[in-house]
Formats: sequence, structure tokens, C-alpha cells
Amino acid sequence: MKQADVKPRRRWIVIGPGLVLAVILAIQVMIANRPKPAGRPIIERQVIGSEVIQTATPAPAISYILERKQQLALGDRQVKALNALQVDWQSKSKPLSAELNKAAGEFNAFMKTAENKATMKDIQSHSGPVSELSRQVSSLRRVYWEKARQILSAPQQQTLDKELSRGYHPKSAQLTGGTSR
Repeated sequence: MKQADVKPRRRWIVIGPGLVLAVILAIQVMIANRPKPAGRPIIERQVIGSEVIQTATPAPAISYILERKQQLALGDRQVKALNALQVDWQSKSKPLSAELNKAAGEFNAFMKTAENKATMKDIQSHSGPVSELSRQVSSLRRVYWEKARQILSAPQQQTLDKELSRGYHPKSAQLTGGTSR
């Protein structure tokens, strides 16, 4: 009779740890495959949202750095990376700039037809899209400017900051990343 009692116990000893391992593995698989909470949005969404802190002056175009490649002693890799970043900036900003130009044209047409008869509320409601699109372009420009600065070394960034403090004129900056003097 003792052998009959031993066999069910051995079977339990063999099945018990296997069952525990199977349950633990199932829990790990469930944890690994559960949907992950959404992280921070990609940078372009942050730019368009209200998370980007605006600075007093708009960021220069990437071409501002490229025009000063000798002053900054940019290497070939840096120039290539900045050119690629500028192409990316232009592709991302072009649709926004086109929308901004369209909205500005519509606002100008409204102002011409309104002729001193528009109320402040009307003017504000018609200028809203222009303001929002302008903010989006400016925010996107700021993000690309920061990306461009990351390509530079610390001494190059200091030289660039000195140069900016001497004479960047944001009024002459072009929306699509062209020459800014």
C-alpha cells in the first residue's frame, strides 16, 4: 500500500512545479503583451500643441548656421547633417507655410471688404487661423533650430550665441528656412 500512496505524491511533485511555472510564464506573457500607455507625443505634435515654450524672439533658420560655417569651423559631417536637417525642415514647414499664406490672404481680403465696419470680435475671429498657424511655424522652427544646435559642439554653440547676440534680425527671416540676414 505504501507504493500506491507514493505514486500520486510523486505525480503531484512533478505536476505541481510545472503548473506553477506555466502560470508564472502566462502572467509574464500577459504583462509583456499588454498595451503600453501612450508616451509623450512625437516632437512635431509637441510643437503644434501648447507644450513648447515660446521665447521672446523667433528662432533663426538653419541656413543662419550654414552661412557661418567658416566662423563656426563646421566639419564636413556637420555641414551634411545641417543640410539634411534643413531639407527636413523645408518639407515639414512647407505645408504649414502654405496654409499660413492662404489664411493671411483670406484675412487681408476680409479686412479690405470690412472697411472700418468690422468689430474687434470679427477681426479677432478672422485673425485666429493666421495667429495659430504662425505660432505653429514658429514652434516648428524653434524645434529644428534646437536640433541644429545639437549638431554643433559646445564651443561652436558659444560662438553662435555670441554671433546671435550681435545681430540676428528676426523680421527679415523667411518662413521656409531660406536666408536670414
